[in-house]
Amino acid sequence: MTAKRTELIQFPEAAAQVEKAALRAVRGREDYRRYVRDYFSWIREKSLAPADPLTLRRYIRELGKRYSGGSYAPILAAIKNGLRGAARALLSAVEAAAVAEALRTVKAPRKATNAIRRDAIISPEEERAALAAMTPRDAALFRFLLKTGARISEALGIRLEDAKLSPDLVEIPIMGKGDKMRTLRVCRELWDEVRAAYPGGVYLFETREGKPVNRTYAYRRISGAVRAATGKDFSPHGARHTWATRAIAKTGKIKAVADYLGHSSVSITLDLYTHEELTDDELAGI
Repeated sequence: MTAKRTELIQFPEAAAQVEKAALRAVRGREDYRRYVRDYFSWIREKSLAPADPLTLRRYIRELGKRYSGGSYAPILAAIKNGLRGAARALLSAVEAAAVAEALRTVKAPRKATNAIRRDAIISPEEERAALAAMTPRDAALFRFLLKTGARISEALGIRLEDAKLSPDLVEIPIMGKGDKMRTLRVCRELWDEVRAAYPGGVYLFETREGKPVNRTYAYRRISGAVRAATGKDFSPHGARHTWATRAIAKTGKIKAVADYLGHSSVSITLDLYTHEELTDDELAGI
């Protein structure tokens, strides 16, 4: 053996030796070899130790900047394969296993179903433009979705008899996914606006024939109006994403937002609507 585990983890000087062994480990895969070369070029520039999990996590942040919105899990897999192979070639079996275990903890962020696309969220300016292009009935439904975070199927299923009215607030029980109950809280002004546009007797959003508004019809109306006004490929579910993004930005109460949306786990809310990472300066100060 020509190296110790501490050298691979702690010393940038080991990079050349580790790179050769890593490239041998992924021979036959030119794409993997390219990813490994890029990684070692980066660590030489930064003077970082090659097999340190902290180095790899910093590189993940770098990849996130380069491949915003895309998946870079194959790149990370190639680098980890190379480093594991280098460890087997340069270290004892026990130390190589320790390096492999440390590398196993380094993972690429899950690709969201996770991250919400920017065109899935509407800005206040785009909201005003879209509302101006809508009929009063379409605008009332769109505003309701934007102000409550309700799924469109939930909104269209609201029955008037279930709503609890007070002078300033209306509380509406909602049965969401997984038969999970929660309560929408709607300001009375918005409720009255919707009732003026939809003066039905059974459903909050009711056709003139006394039936609930069809989901497909509502989807087409809202999507078409937003697209015409903003150019965005926007769906009514984007109103829910918009509400959640605004609520978290304004309050910072992620758990409360998760409960209000009816998410089964706060991790869903974190994956969808938070995109923060620690800077190098912040890490250095911890």
